[in-house]
Amino acid sequence: MWGIPQLTDDILIIVLGVIAALLAGIIVFVIVRLVTVKRVDHEMKLLIAAKKYEAAAALGEEYLKRHKPEFAVLIALGEAYDMMQDWTKALKYYSDASITAGKNKAVYHSVVVRLARVCERLGRHKDALSYYLMILEADGSNAEVLYEIAVHHYDTRNLKKAREYIEQLLKFRPGLIDARFLYGKTLFETGQFASALKQFELLEKYDPENREVFFLKGRCLENLKMFNDAVNALETYLSFEDLIAEQRERAMTSMLQMLLKSKQHRTGVEKAEKFLGGELTDGTKKEIMYLCANLKKELGEEYKSVLMFNEIARIDPGFRDAGMIAKKYEKLVQHSILSKYFTSDEEMFDKVCRNILTNPSYQLVHRGLDQYIYLRGGNYAVFFRHIDPINYAQMSALETLIGARREAFGGCEIYALYGTDNDTSVHPWRKTSDVIERDELLKKLKKAAETLS
Repeated sequence: MWGIPQLTDDILIIVLGVIAALLAGIIVFVIVRLVTVKRVDHEMKLLIAAKKYEAAAALGEEYLKRHKPEFAVLIALGEAYDMMQDWTKALKYYSDASITAGKNKAVYHSVVVRLARVCERLGRHKDALSYYLMILEADGSNAEVLYEIAVHHYDTRNLKKAREYIEQLLKFRPGLIDARFLYGKTLFETGQFASALKQFELLEKYDPENREVFFLKGRCLENLKMFNDAVNALETYLSFEDLIAEQRERAMTSMLQMLLKSKQHRTGVEKAEKFLGGELTDGTKKEIMYLCANLKKELGEEYKSVLMFNEIARIDPGFRDAGMIAKKYEKLVQHSILSKYFTSDEEMFDKVCRNILTNPSYQLVHRGLDQYIYLRGGNYAVFFRHIDPINYAQMSALETLIGARREAFGGCEIYALYGTDNDTSVHPWRKTSDVIERDELLKKLKKAAETLS
């Protein structure tokens, strides 16, 4: 009979045996391949976890020489090169992995996020944003992507866009700590200090180990002129033991600036001297010395302030205006007696003034930051507490102070180291006053010092 030839039972058995052998071979091949991939993937992950990135990359590269690229191996290779900061190779392997990711959208999106992050590191910000937006188109509520887009805009200083995306994220994921921290920073950097403060106060409760929360909280409080609370926040920040020098010194400098602004001069000097007693980088040491010098000047320790400006100028003549100030007052440095006159110690200042007057019948009738005024029988003695010359406004204030007393006026002696400035020379009160200044005052100070205990 013509048609399909009939196979004998023996031939049929042989054919079926061959097919079975082929299928078994395929199954074995697939199993071996899967086992190999799993083994290599597992070993690479262990190496990466142990921070042996070069060994992990070498293992992955060796696998690819002999086998077809597999998603797990490609991802591990991308991660190894990512950790080695070889962004170009990391980008290549993440790109290859995205092609083999299959139809699982979640897996594919996770690879695209990695691609975007590597693009950021390579400075390819537009490509990074394109990757993020690609995912967001498919999944508008993807928290990770919304956060990364916000970070992208924050890093590229588009703070308005950063705020938009972070607010969108926080609407449905309000408990994301990193997102709320970024939100606080964005608000702070756009001048929304009260709103930023609320974020940092919330984070203070839920993320108390984040030291930057306390630093930024302090800066918010500073801008809101709540200086005491600001200093307290920075004190908390400085209490973290793992701060690096840059972080610690940044907080020290900020704290002293706050204390200077809030006129807490004595506290500022105490803090500055404490900071100067520790280890500081050269630049920060000069900055803190400069702040300390200004704090001392405002406190009334003007001679000690001059000494500190002189020391800064010795270290670095070009640092801010320290060299100019040191030059201006260089002749005063040798006169250590000035430390007892230009001082915040009220008792010491009063004692020096009385020793200069010699007559015990003088009564202290005014005690102020600018001057002490003594009176005896209608004669006034004014001791000016600043090194710089008396200016016109200060002379007018002095005239008002004495004129308001309505007592017999027999004359006025004014003790001022550098006398009066040029404008004040025409002031009516200056013309009727006797000014004891410069060498004459120094001579009296030295004599007065002889009787000081």
